[in-house]
Parts: sequence; structure tokens; C-alpha cells
Amino acid sequence: MSTSIKPQIDVSVVLNMHREAPFIKATIASLNACAQTARAAGLKCELIAVFDRSDENTIKVFEESPLEGFARHKVVHTDVASLGLARNAGIDQASGEYIWTADGDDLVSSNAMLELHKLVSAKGSGNYVAYVNYLIAFGEIFFVSKYFDGDRLTVADFAMDHPFVSRIFIKRSVFETQRYIDLRLTEGFAYEDWEFVTRLRRGGFQFLVAPDTAMYYRQRPQSLLRQANGLSAKLIPHTPLFEPKWYASELTREKEQVGDWQQFVKMRHDIHRTNATEEVMNSPELRADLLRANLIDPEIDLARIESSHSHIAVPYHSDHWGFALAEAFEIVGDAAFTDVVLLPWLNPGGGEKYILQILQELADVQPESRFLVLCGEPAQAHSWSNRLPRRSVLLDLVNAFPTLNDEARDKLVARLLLATTRPGTRLHVKSSVFAHRLLDTFGSVLLTHFHGVYYRFSDGQYVWENHTLTYWSTLKLLRRDLPRLSRVICDCASIARRDKERIGLAHERYHVVYAHVKSSNAHTFPAAPRKRLLWASRVCGHKRPELLAQLARRLQTLLPDVAIDAYGSAETGYDPAKLFDAENLSYRGPFESFDSLPLENYDAFIYTSELDGLPNVLLEAMASRLPVVAPDVGGIGELVVSGKTGFLISDTPDDEKLIDRYALAIRDLYGDWEATRHLASSARELVDLRHSHAAFSSRIAAVFDINNTLVQVQEEPVLNANS
Repeated sequence: MSTSIKPQIDVSVVLNMHREAPFIKATIASLNACAQTARAAGLKCELIAVFDRSDENTIKVFEESPLEGFARHKVVHTDVASLGLARNAGIDQASGEYIWTADGDDLVSSNAMLELHKLVSAKGSGNYVAYVNYLIAFGEIFFVSKYFDGDRLTVADFAMDHPFVSRIFIKRSVFETQRYIDLRLTEGFAYEDWEFVTRLRRGGFQFLVAPDTAMYYRQRPQSLLRQANGLSAKLIPHTPLFEPKWYASELTREKEQVGDWQQFVKMRHDIHRTNATEEVMNSPELRADLLRANLIDPEIDLARIESSHSHIAVPYHSDHWGFALAEAFEIVGDAAFTDVVLLPWLNPGGGEKYILQILQELADVQPESRFLVLCGEPAQAHSWSNRLPRRSVLLDLVNAFPTLNDEARDKLVARLLLATTRPGTRLHVKSSVFAHRLLDTFGSVLLTHFHGVYYRFSDGQYVWENHTLTYWSTLKLLRRDLPRLSRVICDCASIARRDKERIGLAHERYHVVYAHVKSSNAHTFPAAPRKRLLWASRVCGHKRPELLAQLARRLQTLLPDVAIDAYGSAETGYDPAKLFDAENLSYRGPFESFDSLPLENYDAFIYTSELDGLPNVLLEAMASRLPVVAPDVGGIGELVVSGKTGFLISDTPDDEKLIDRYALAIRDLYGDWEATRHLASSARELVDLRHSHAAFSSRIAAVFDINNTLVQVQEEPVLNANS
């Protein structure tokens, strides 16, 4: 009895198929021709056909396709709906020394398998991975890309993009320790081939390109790549490549190894003078193979390819965001953060002050916490950076990386956050162009990885045909992301109620946290009025400073001995000299803090904003026992109650009527001075009770579930932004 000896297989082609029935004939014919070329040179190849939830037509067409170029073939059926897991299933059934991955709708040059094997096998021992030289795209879009050996690339290039095609040629033994991961075509992470390659790069593999080989890449609307691009955040998960300390040191090592970095950059610039399309068309071998490919599939339109544009897969710039990422890692360090804060900038403002209060409270009650504060919009300085809690790191993205555009900075931020945090880290978001843009692109990933905390302040407004309308950007974001947010925090109940009326879902995520105000030694309420009123705000559009001159002129008629003093920093375009031009109105300049003002000189505080949540300046005025006259906008009515804690002005778009209402309230304020004193005392009592630090601290503990949600990190040195 003779014993059959299992033939040794040199290359196992793992072909993944789904629902590519119209294209399988061409794909198999191309692979078969490739296997015949390899067999003529003495190689034995097998085909592992992996059907993952494939339809009957795809399986039927495959079964009717000739495979004589292969020594044998196996069929694997899976039900995983995942390219990565399906690749693993095929690799598990392979017996070749090498694996070459393939997809169900692409073709390859007939010399590809032979040349890839020749290149890698000649290297002997060592960690090598090989790719084809050219990608020739056809179908909806035509172009030619050229790929280069890994010595033309840096670790930063692997971070920025996949530097090769998806089809990999590598020893099967590699898959004993490395596997493709499950990245399904749903919102979130994508690109299992790129993810896999970053792990190989971290593992020290060398990347090679087989000269004069090609992959014919079909461009079609329903391809897996198109679906991944459409459904995902176009981002791979965190891998060891992005470990901060290693990444930064590896880029430094590469630059030292290169020696003359400028020469290296020049070399990469010179590469971009290459015309990949012309190279392919001028190569007799590739030109002949193009014709063979066209005879297999006429959609490989030679005339369209000949006139298509060229693409070079080596980045041109030496300062792209992958390089900037190493700088960012060096700035923020490699210890994990428990909290990340997205701000436009860190300058004086009610929203910034409110968020800083919450961060400080978290820092006080959770001493293990570390804060990464990212400012993403242009600012000359961040004057409140000294107010950040200890164990904070502030990174000004615009000034730190001025050569990057918004898209590149956002990609850097996404990678930085995934590398320097752990799942469950809190992501604090203040509404801004920067933060909304980041969530628009990467929200599906970030709001899964993080516990998103969105700070919901009042919406901006604009005027249309004498109607005051609300800007919609925050509403749009909440309608999309509210189910994925952990918490929405408001400084007043009115904003939460309004969102409930408009959105009507996930309202349990809303939490009202009233700001706290420091107890002050309130000045003694004067026995007789001083006939001076205080206005202190930013001199900008939505604070409506233009109303003051109108009010002052109205008071000249009603209460001629009453004057107004205005304090505040003027934003660009606002001239206080012209804005506050009235006989009984004086502009006193900017102020540092409310308690720095000469409060003892004033009888009451006037507020004129057109939109707001619950302004901190009103809390400070009430805590100082200054009576408040303010409009009924946003959450102000939760603090200022006419006849009880102040004078609430019914809002109206008619400025003349509004001024009359202010003037009459001021007349009432002076008309019964004893009643005004009682209002001021009641207001102080409300602030002391509801806005005390004790009440605030208790509320933060409840909202953030302090005992259960802190991300545990190892004890490591921390970087103090205040030092």
C-alpha cells in the first residue's frame, strides 16, 4: 500500500468573498493566471476561498471557475460579517509557507505572486512583508499609485495613513501571534489591514515592494472600502504603534539613523516628480500585462488608465500631522488622563468659569485625576490657564501646530486622545466650532471610548425680518449624539426644559448643576440710595451694551439724578466712547473680577444680555447684596424673581418698550427703598443656600457618581501646567 505525501505548499492565497458574483470570474481568472506563472517557476500554490455570508450567485460563479493554476483549493464558509475575522478563518485553513491575501473584486498582474515570493524568500530569516509596486485603479475612478520600500517611510507616515495596498504577502507563521481584528462595517473604527500593518511596524517588520508588479483595484460604489469610508470615522483603533513614549522615541531614532534629514526630505520630494502612470505605460512588462488584464475584464480601460492621474504613496510633507503627533506626545507625556476638556480657548467667560469650577471640584474629590485641556481655536493667549486645577496639561493646538489645517489637527487630536486615555475617561465638551467639528468626524469613536460630558449653555441668536431666531448647530449635534453622551450639564433648568420640548429623548441624561459663588462680605445695604447704578459685562453684541445709552437718556427724564457706570473689556468693533455716549453714563474701563469693582458705590446692578443661561455675574451681585435688574431670558428667571429676589424685566424685541420696562423697574427700585433692601437680603439668602460650595459639591458628587466612575490609572509623575 502506497502512502500519499501531502504536497508542500509555498503560497496560500486567502481570497475573501461576500457578494461579488458579477466580478468573481475576472478575479479568479486573474489569480489563476498568476498561479500558473508561479507554478511554471516551480512554486506550489493553494487557494483558500472564504465565503462570509455570501449569496448563492457568488458561490455558484466561483464553483464554475477554472482553478488549474493551483495545486489545490479549499472552501471556507463563515458567518462573521467581518473582513478581519473572515481573513483569520481562511488563514487558519492555509498550509503554505507564505500567505497572500486577496479580495473578491480585484485583479493582479500575472507575475505578482512569483515576484513577491522571490523577493521575500531571498531575504531568508527575518521579519519581512511585501507588497505590489503599483495600484492601478479602474471603474468609477481611474488613477495609478506607486508604492516604495519602507526605508522611504517613517513611523509618522504609518500613523497618518496606510502606506501600502490591502493585499499583504507574509509568512504564515506570523499569524501564530498576530491576528486581524474585528472591525465591522458600522460606525466607528475601520481598516483592519491598516491596523494590522501598524502592529507589524511596531514589531520591527521591514516592508518591501516587488518591482514591476501591480494590483488592479476596482472602484465601485458598494465595495467594502467605500462602505467603511461612508460608515466609519475613517480611523483605526489604538495600537501599540501609538504608545506615546515609544512613538516619539522611534521617530527620533529614525531621524538619527537617516543622518541628513534634509537630504531625506529632498529624496521624498524628488520621488514626487515620478509619474506613476507614465512608468506603467512605458514598462513593456506592465504594458503587456495591462493588455492581458483587459482581455480578462474590459472595464480595465487602457485608454482611461493611460490618461489617468498619478499618485505617489510616500507623503510629500515632512511636517504632516503624524510628525506633529510625536511633538504632542512629548508635550503631554505618557501617563493616562482621567479627564479631557475640549475648549475653543481659555479666556474670561461665564462658560469657562463654570467648567473650571466643575474641574476643580473633580480634582479636589478625586486626587488621582489628571486633566488634558485642548484649546482648538485661534487665541493669542489663554489668560485663565492659571485657574486650571493641579495635575493639568494645557495644549494650544493652533499655536503648537500652526502649519496644520483643521482637518489634520483634528486627526492628531483623535489619535492623541486614544493614546493618552483609557476607556471610560471623561470627555468634557464646551460648544465651539472646534469641538463640534471633532465630534462630527470622530464622534462615533470618541463617544464610545469616552464618557461624553456636554456643557449645554444658551444658544446664539440671529435676526431675520425683525424676528430673533436661534442658531441650530448645538441642537443638530444633540439630536445626533445625545444617545451616546453620558451627561449633558446645564447651569439652569430652562435650557434642559427647552431641549426636552425640541428633542424629546434621552432627557434623563440632562443634569442641572447650579454654579457656586464664593461667600463674600457683602457691603452693608445703605440707608439712603447713592443714585448710581452698575453695569459690568463684556462689551460685545449679545450683552447688548447699546441699550445703556438709551436707558441713560430715558432716566434723564424719569430720574434725572441717577447715573450709570459701565465696566467691561470691549471686543473688536466696539468703541466704548461712542457706545456709551450719554450725559449720565460713564465708561470706567475693563475689570479683572467682580469683587475688584467698587461695589459700595452702587445701589443696584443692571444686566442687559439678549441670551444667557444663569450668569455668574448675577450670582456675584446678589451675593454682594446688590439688587439686580435683569431681563427674563434663559435661566435668569430661576434666580431673579420680581417682588422676591430682584427686578425681572419681561423681554421683548421692541427696544423702546424694553427700555421703558427697565426705566420703570429702576423707578420702583428707588420708590420703595425698604422693599428693595428686603429683595437684596432675600437674593443673598437664595445664593447662600442654593449656590453655596456645599450644595455645589454635593450635586457634583451625585451627577458624576464620584465613587464609581473614576478611571483608575497607575501612579506616575504628573505634569503640572501651572509650573
